[in-house]
Amino acid sequence: MSETEAQRSQQTENGFHTSMNALQLRLNTQPLLDQLEVFLKGQRMVYTEGEGGRVITQTITLGKRKANDEGVQSIMNYVSALINPAVVQGNFDAEHYDNFIYRCRLEITQDIVTNRGNYEIEGDYMNLIIDFIMALVEPYMSRLLDNKERESYVDTLKMIESSRLERDRKMGLFGKRGD
Repeated sequence: MSETEAQRSQQTENGFHTSMNALQLRLNTQPLLDQLEVFLKGQRMVYTEGEGGRVITQTITLGKRKANDEGVQSIMNYVSALINPAVVQGNFDAEHYDNFIYRCRLEITQDIVTNRGNYEIEGDYMNLIIDFIMALVEPYMSRLLDNKERESYVDTLKMIESSRLERDRKMGLFGKRGD
């Protein structure tokens, strides 16, 4: 297989890595934060088809709020400090990760138990909230283990550059196809 054929094959197999949107997608934390917010508010996101086939996202209330507005905002502020594009640029070894997760669970638990009255959190919901938060935080933060996240960016960026170079070589100096 020639080098050009190998590049085309790799491009096809890694289709979604061929634009900068792939990197943006990997760093976008908003869906995780939205998931937590609708959970805390007792809501659910529903997707419906609108005019012209466009997808419309609606938030509907299905259950009880787990916390009042102050509690939701406070919890969201804390979690967004943990789950964000800048944080995932870090580098943890296994021991650092385990210690971080332990401290994180401890801090969230202390905040929720201490402020359950201010946040209007019912006792039954405390563990549920903590477990839900940790179910989002633990896998997200595991991306920092052994610097694998940043190393994978290199492959994504190489693929983008490679596909652009290949395209530019096929186009002549003035944008005409030079096959």
